[in-house]
Amino acid sequence: MKPMTIALGLFALLAALGIACPAAADGPDDILIVANKSVQENALSLDEVRLIFLKKRRVWASGQDIVVLHDQSTTALRHRFGAEVLGMTVGDEMRYWRDEAVRSSLKAPKEIETKGHERLRAVFSKKGAISYVLRRDYVKDVVKILAVVGAKAP
Repeated sequence: MKPMTIALGLFALLAALGIACPAAADGPDDILIVANKSVQENALSLDEVRLIFLKKRRVWASGQDIVVLHDQSTTALRHRFGAEVLGMTVGDEMRYWRDEAVRSSLKAPKEIETKGHERLRAVFSKKGAISYVLRRDYVKDVVKILAVVGAKAP
């Protein structure tokens, strides 16, 4: 199979899942995974994104701590992110964190009480931070978009 065919197939899969890759999706309601510019990674697999938001991966490849900034559990974006990226409902996620607190003293990621542009400012101001926003809320050059590669249905 030709590399261009593979790339187009991957971009179509990412778009179908609603996971945005900078070159693939351009709808205003696409979910973008964004990070502080101090993060050296430019792309993550969908599995890596899941591991980060479930705090099973807590350090970037550079050794820098990962700071996860999650949307409030009551928002539509959080529900959609949970379903499309984590493969669980917000209720499932809350049970997961309750179990993790008992098992390993691991606490849920910090929830931030902000809208899209304010969330970008929070990611901008915290080295190692990662979060997600809708494409329509992304402001170029404030934070970087991380491409999500090798995505598969949760």
